[in-house]
Amino acid sequence: MKPATEAEQQQIQDDVDDLQTSLADLAALVTSSRGLDELLALVATYAAHAIPGADGAGVTLLRVDRPDNRVQALAASDPFVAEIDQIQYVTVNEGPCITAALEGRTVRSGSLGGEKMWPHFGPRVGRLGVHSALSLPLLLPGQVVGAINVYARGKDVFDDHAQELGGVVRRSRGGGGPQRAYLVPGDRADHPATSGVSRPTDHR
Repeated sequence: MKPATEAEQQQIQDDVDDLQTSLADLAALVTSSRGLDELLALVATYAAHAIPGADGAGVTLLRVDRPDNRVQALAASDPFVAEIDQIQYVTVNEGPCITAALEGRTVRSGSLGGEKMWPHFGPRVGRLGVHSALSLPLLLPGQVVGAINVYARGKDVFDDHAQELGGVVRRSRGGGGPQRAYLVPGDRADHPATSGVSRPTDHR
C-alpha cells in the first residue's frame, strides 16, 4: 500500500480532530439534561462532515438492557437518516446501531441490501438507495450509551480510514463491560425518542 502523502495525512488528522470535538461535546453535555436534543443534532452534523464519504449521520442514545423502548433520544442530520432510524428501531428492531451498542464495537457494511447481519434491515434500507453504513459505539467510562451512525448512498464507501475514526470513539471508553445500561439524564426512560420511534414491532 502506498504511504499517505502529507496532504492526506493532514486530512486524516483534521477528520480525527473534528470527530474528537463532537465526542467531547457529547461527553460534556451527557451529564446534564439541558440541550440534549440540540447537542445530538450537532454531533450528527459533525459526524456527517467528519467521516469521509458520508451522506448523512445520526446519533442515538440507548438503554442496551431493554428489548423494547430502548431508544432514549436520537437526532439525524438528514431526513433519509430519520427514515432509516424508523426502520431500525420501530419496524425491524435490528441494524448497525443496535449491533454496535449491544456489542460495544464498530460495525461497517458496504452492501446493506445483501447484508447477512441484518436480513430485515438491510434490504429495506438498500431499497432507499442507501448501501453503506458505519456505526461507532458511544462509550463512556464503563458503559455503552449509544452509537453514531453514518450512512452513504454508494457501496463500499467507508474504508479503513473511516474505521480508524471509529477508534477515536472506542478510545473514549473506560473500564467495565459493554452491556451496562445507561439512563439519559432527566429520566428519559419514560419518554421514548421523537420522530415516532418508540416500541419496536416484532417482524418475525
